[in-house]
Amino acid sequence: MISGYRELYFDQPPASIAGFHPHTLIISGLSKSHAMTGWRLGWVYGDPEIVQHLIVFHQYATTCASTVSQQAALAAFTDEGPAATADLRTRLRANRDFMIACLDRELGDIMGSDRRITPEGAFFLMLEVSRFGSSLEVAERLLQHRVITMPGSAFGEEAEGYLRLSFATEERMIQEGIQRLKEGFIAMSFRE
Repeated sequence: MISGYRELYFDQPPASIAGFHPHTLIISGLSKSHAMTGWRLGWVYGDPEIVQHLIVFHQYATTCASTVSQQAALAAFTDEGPAATADLRTRLRANRDFMIACLDRELGDIMGSDRRITPEGAFFLMLEVSRFGSSLEVAERLLQHRVITMPGSAFGEEAEGYLRLSFATEERMIQEGIQRLKEGFIAMSFRE
């Protein structure tokens, strides 16, 4: 089980498979929960015999996290760490709600309000765009309108026809991104 986004829930913490299966390996880190993406700090918890094999493997893949990364990560394990994660969850939920309101207001007539998947955590929303073509084609066309999205096809067949939008930024950036999406979708509508 990998739980990088696990702490970024909005209502209820997600269940852990470890609660049902005692021999589960838990692999986690601070990249998402403590906004330390790129610091490459994480851990594995589980059966000591299996973990020992992973340590040997890890030693051949990399030596260790840098000292500065390790020192910075210590804050995550103080009282301030969980408080910072709770604050991040609150800000992300507000951003999610703001993005949904912008999408409904700006794209409702073009897309319909049922064309999105409202996330229960993390900082991505999936927007259904299949009427304009494949997710990769749509993402590439939107580049002409200076907006970067992630095509759903990058996440497998079930996500084809969707674009992944991030709301891990300021409201003004979200609003500008939605405006650029609108311009792109209007231009694509004229091609139909």
